[in-house]
Amino acid sequence: MESRRSGVERRVREAWRTEPGSLLRLLSGLYGCAADTRNFLYDDLAKRLGKQGIPVAVLTHGYADEMDVHRRLNPGTRVYGGRNRVSLAERAAVEGAAIAILDSGFQYRRLQRDLEIVVLDETSLRNPVHRLPAGPYRDSIHTLKRAHLTIFMKREEADPADRLTCSRTSPGTRSAAVVLEELDLSPVLHVRLRPGRLVAANRAAEAVADPAPSAAVAGIMWPRPFFRWARFMSDHIEREIALPDHAPISNREATAIREAAQPGGIVCTLKDVSKLLLKLGEDAPIWYLSEELDWQKDGGAAVVQAALRLFPEPSSV
Repeated sequence: MESRRSGVERRVREAWRTEPGSLLRLLSGLYGCAADTRNFLYDDLAKRLGKQGIPVAVLTHGYADEMDVHRRLNPGTRVYGGRNRVSLAERAAVEGAAIAILDSGFQYRRLQRDLEIVVLDETSLRNPVHRLPAGPYRDSIHTLKRAHLTIFMKREEADPADRLTCSRTSPGTRSAAVVLEELDLSPVLHVRLRPGRLVAANRAAEAVADPAPSAAVAGIMWPRPFFRWARFMSDHIEREIALPDHAPISNREATAIREAAQPGGIVCTLKDVSKLLLKLGEDAPIWYLSEELDWQKDGGAAVVQAALRLFPEPSSV
């Protein structure tokens, strides 16, 4: 099942694997002036800071599914959504937050940052260095020099075929990895993202002793790696259903998902939980595939230590 919007997204992503034409290059340059870089590890940072007793707020674009993810992973963290991050930061400060973490905020220059952390997917670094829509990069790769810390994230592959999602560079075209090597970014940390356990998202799933979902659902930009991991975790999956990123589930889509969920239920991403519960409720067992971060030499602690340095040392009496 694929909507018109998801079909367009798929074709654009396929086009990124080859060299773009002149029109795409022009559009890419225009788009790159206003776009930002996504950071996938804010929740781990917020959780670790919370353990230090520091009140943290997460500022997001306001997409309901992303806000739900932050709230589920960090129940004690306030999550704010909206396009005006300055107003969100002011509100968070008034309500007691000592640190505000911007989700996808590297290019939001209106709000002064004390610490800039950028996360890069190692797989995407094989792409040619082009901005959207000609490629997956939202800004010039050279702007990474202003980051205080760069984190390289590698997602474990359930199947070697996942590597086929990487781009092919034409002769004479440099990949992002080559450009980054020339930039000599420092300091740098590495983290591996791997699948965790199946987590029950509704009462119907909690009642199942041995989960065996028969359908996999993903409303994310890159669903194929998730589908491969879902099949790796459960050999009962018969249907894979890709949904548009951030979009609500239509009644037609909900009917198809409900049918595909029989008899074993659904496995989805954490990002899809709230949308599926809204449409399906307890009609079928719903689990989400959790993810775990494996930091190189406990790099997560290093990130938190960098954040803690923002606070002045207590004065001696």
